[in-house]
Amino acid sequence: MAFHADDNPKYYVLPPLVTVLGIPAEEDGGGKVDLILTGPFEDMGVVFMAHPVQRDVLFMLCVSITDVTVKYHGKASHAAAYSWDRFNALDAAVLAYDSLSVLRQQIKPDWRFHGIIGHDGVKPNIIRD
Repeated sequence: MAFHADDNPKYYVLPPLVTVLGIPAEEDGGGKVDLILTGPFEDMGVVFMAHPVQRDVLFMLCVSITDVTVKYHGKASHAAAYSWDRFNALDAAVLAYDSLSVLRQQIKPDWRFHGIIGHDGVKPNIIRD
């Protein structure tokens, strides 16, 4: 629709168009950057970014993301044969994970840490190395 200098704009009411885009997994590699590169914002006049939080805030502090990789090495065996003579790396990893989870009640409300156990074996009766 084109406007001419002699047209009265009050007769041209355009409905607003609101587009909501969600970007999953942005914490691991810049989902917003990937989205910008695909071009969905090209026809938009205004773009806002929001990040949900559990309380009302005027601004959000920047959250730093640092990866720490911890590898546990055990001594392999079958769980029913000589398991007392082996070291279970999965048990050590689970103990560390649980300890970090319990520590959360002692840290400041705006501190964050999270963990995953990336590979924990393939059979429940095998103590991996």
